[in-house]
Amino acid sequence: MESVEALLGRLYRLDAEFGGNELCQVVAQQAQAAAGLFSSLSLRTDDRRRLYLAMAGLTQIAGWLSIDASRHAEASRYLTATIYAAHEADDPSLAGHALGYMSLHALYRAQPDRALALARTAVDLTSAGTSPRARATAHNRAARAHARLGEIDACKRNLDLAQSAYATEEGEGEPRWVGYVTEIELFAQRGACVLDLGLADGAISEIEHTISLVRSRTPDHVRDLAHYTIRLAAAYLSKGEVAQATAIGASAHRISVAIGSARVRERFAEFMNGLSAYKKVPEVRDLAEEVRASY
Repeated sequence: MESVEALLGRLYRLDAEFGGNELCQVVAQQAQAAAGLFSSLSLRTDDRRRLYLAMAGLTQIAGWLSIDASRHAEASRYLTATIYAAHEADDPSLAGHALGYMSLHALYRAQPDRALALARTAVDLTSAGTSPRARATAHNRAARAHARLGEIDACKRNLDLAQSAYATEEGEGEPRWVGYVTEIELFAQRGACVLDLGLADGAISEIEHTISLVRSRTPDHVRDLAHYTIRLAAAYLSKGEVAQATAIGASAHRISVAIGSARVRERFAEFMNGLSAYKKVPEVRDLAEEVRASY
């Protein structure tokens, strides 16, 4: 169990740097090995809960990495296992957090109504006596779903609730699996929501601030930098500023080819699809050629 817990700490760091493509198999093997401990060991109640929490941590990060690698069936299976293990360990924060990942997964699969239903359940599970950062994340998931559905007031209300929950966070008392929930994450989620709501100028402001924070505070989080830069390019494209969008998109592409994240590449493909309406523009043709040459 100590080995699994130490591994989780390393995985949280590696995930931010490299993305899911390279790590899925490693986590799957460790989760299978940890599961074998239930049948091979006679455990006291406290140790059994500790093992359930370790299993929940492994399956949750496996679910997230599978989302990042666009392995949809695996993501659903792992996150379902996380909810079961969190229930056995009597940890509603962890169960709610896993449901939040399920909500995000549904959003990426163009299922905003399902994403909202899952996010609302996550909010209910994290509503009282649980991790403030988990509560903030649940509200952010709800905000993303409302934004995709075009529901401005509900989106803004949940973003405000996420900010309020984060403001009450407990520092060292927070579980490691919400370590990524920082001021940068809050700005990133706000920028994504504003972009989905079609408010290009507001999105540009939020996303540019997010990118500035990443560059100054977490420069090793290359996947985040690539993802947010793609969002910025998409925001400029939505304003019809094709030259600026293309220049930013080119920068995002050069960052994204250095990491293993199918999710980021899918978002970039969506951006390129939006650029296809301007294929006669020389800068767009140049970027399309650069992308073709890199794969």
